[in-house]
Amino acid sequence: MNILSIPENNISNDYLKLRIIIRQLSLLITKARDRELSDIGITSVQSAVLFHLLHTEQKATIGSIAELMFIESHGASGLAKRMEEQGLIRILKPKGHRNRKYLKITAKGKRCYELGEENDKIENLFSIIPPEQCHEIIKSFQALRAMILQYLSTEKQ
Repeated sequence: MNILSIPENNISNDYLKLRIIIRQLSLLITKARDRELSDIGITSVQSAVLFHLLHTEQKATIGSIAELMFIESHGASGLAKRMEEQGLIRILKPKGHRNRKYLKITAKGKRCYELGEENDKIENLFSIIPPEQCHEIIKSFQALRAMILQYLSTEKQ
């Protein structure tokens, strides 16, 4: 059974309802954002990587992309290779560091990211939430994310 087909009104467990709604929102936001970015030729995942490269103060690496996207390093490596093939980023390998790879955004990558931001209509959809309520939602989601990350880090040990 597809979790998206379950009407949350028929579920008595509020935490399960919340999980379903968060999952649906995540999928819907990604789908809407991918639709907006398709004319530019990038995906929402690529846009997130470009955002990271533009806004991080440290040198971005395959590892930092993996952490950002909550994916394995081989997945981040494949993503970086595809983005390099598209001319969005460059993968730099410093001498003496065989396994360390730094990522650098190209002019094309910066231009694509900026065009994507100009076409961001999803932010308008979020503007129906009053600023105070938005701040509370952010705090709640940040706390939830921190708890889940803590849970996952203890599960590995």
